[in-house]
Amino acid sequence: MEVFRDLPSSAELSAFCKRDESKREFTDELRGILEVSAMTGLYWHRWDELRALLLFRLKQVLQDFYKSHMDVAVGPPRPLVTGESYQELEGRLSSGLESFTDGAPFTLQRFCEVLLNPRDRYPNLDKVALAFEKLLLVTSTIPPSPGPYPGVPSVPAPESALPAPVPAEGTDQNLPASPKAENADSTPDIMSESVDVAVHTDNNIEEPTVSVAADEEMADVEGTESKEQTMEVDVPRPSEATAAGVVLKEYTEEVSASEQEQPPVDKANTSAAPTASETSVPMEDENESKPDVMASST
Repeated sequence: MEVFRDLPSSAELSAFCKRDESKREFTDELRGILEVSAMTGLYWHRWDELRALLLFRLKQVLQDFYKSHMDVAVGPPRPLVTGESYQELEGRLSSGLESFTDGAPFTLQRFCEVLLNPRDRYPNLDKVALAFEKLLLVTSTIPPSPGPYPGVPSVPAPESALPAPVPAEGTDQNLPASPKAENADSTPDIMSESVDVAVHTDNNIEEPTVSVAADEEMADVEGTESKEQTMEVDVPRPSEATAAGVVLKEYTEEVSASEQEQPPVDKANTSAAPTASETSVPMEDENESKPDVMASST
């Protein structure tokens, strides 16, 4: 919640609206009001007073362009493009601006820019009149701005106007003012009770602590034995292919050694009967060799 100071030039604008139209003047302070609206697109003064200022400046701009339009060196003055007289043109645009009763048209920013510097972009009356007509053909309006006026610092509201803080839900509103002091007084009692409990506890667990220590020693011994056993078991073994190769080599060596140790076998004493294939071959040899023997004897 903020309270703003009086707007600048508000007194000048109110006095301007109270004067007769023939005695009104577009002063620098009133020009500053339009410059703020041209810069921000917003307005802060009362709309009925600001509308009177805009209407006065609109007629000034149209009359200035009309004088230039009528000052022709050669020939009669040119008629307007719309085919109407100057009085009809001025009345039509003035009625369009007066039709906004609830607030300023949302084209207020551009409208003020044209009112302040109309000859920057429009060279004659026809062009500037057409620009004003387009800006006034809208129907949407904007209300006065609730924000701070540019260049005017805001004044903070008094503390009495600020809302009281609301306590959170579930909290006790009747808490003591200084809970730390009460906690400090109760601290020694808590410490003494904890000391007594510790003394009684130490006296009661003297014997169990010995057994616990013995159990821990036994657990350490068993742990070391299990570690040694795991060390023996975890010896790396050769691969299956290497083991098979070693066994095969030993077997071949044993076979060769056994063959060398066996005595020579006498073929004459063998009682094994020759096979059919063995007997058939020498018989053929004997038959083939007999003719040679007979030939040699003759």
